[in-house]
Amino acid sequence: MPQLKSGRHVGISASPLLDLLKTGTPESVTFAIMAYRTQVSSPQKLRDYLTVGYFREGEGGPPKAQSYNSGFLVKDVLEGKAGWSDEEVAEFINWLDTNPGINDFLAREFEALNVAIRDSLVWDTPLWTDDDSKKPDQ
Repeated sequence: MPQLKSGRHVGISASPLLDLLKTGTPESVTFAIMAYRTQVSSPQKLRDYLTVGYFREGEGGPPKAQSYNSGFLVKDVLEGKAGWSDEEVAEFINWLDTNPGINDFLAREFEALNVAIRDSLVWDTPLWTDDDSKKPDQ
């Protein structure tokens, strides 16, 4: 996880979405799956929909320090919606583009999300399976 020259220490994570898929209401899980599936078709496309987290000064860094949800996705930062300076955005983009482990990380998170979707409480419902045998009798 990079610490930018400005001192901003950030990371990216799929944890908020994974947590929602595991603990959300049927409605929120269904909405999350729909939104995710319409936007993310590959590990590379997942990158922009990961949550940007941050680390507080004096609390250390990963993996031991707690990260906090910034409320922004990677795409928000890249689009200038997070209030970062142009230099911070450029440095973050550089880290995303040159980090040697990013592709493996994205592949692992992509697979973890697919498993969480398949294991979700709504996945085997008729909405997703289109299986008439699982629909209530009419």
